Amino acid sequence: MKRIFRDWDDDRSRLILSNIRHTINKSAKLLVFDSVIHTGNAVDFHKFMGVNMLVMTGSRERTEEEFRTLLASAGFDLTRGNPTGVWSQSWKRFRCRGS
Repeated sequence: MKRIFRDWDDDRSRLILSNIRHTINKSAKLLVFDSVIHTGNAVDFHKFMGVNMLVMTGSRERTEEEFRTLLASAGFDLTRGNPTGVWSQSWKRFRCRGS
């Protein structure tokens, strides 16, 4: 899934993920490609985008830990988060499996 969860709040994202979890085979893996906010106070374009999206649409950008929590709440374990090298390491590819 690419750039899906940045468009939805946690409840709607959890609903999407839960529906996927109930539909796929137990041994299937889910790949998520999305932007990730860096923690700390460093300047990060995605932090600005997160505030903009929250104000304009109610959606948001997330940190890796927020992705981990969101995925876990829908029955997925985040097994790996790899930077893609796009936009100064701000984009990550997450590999998940059902828990």
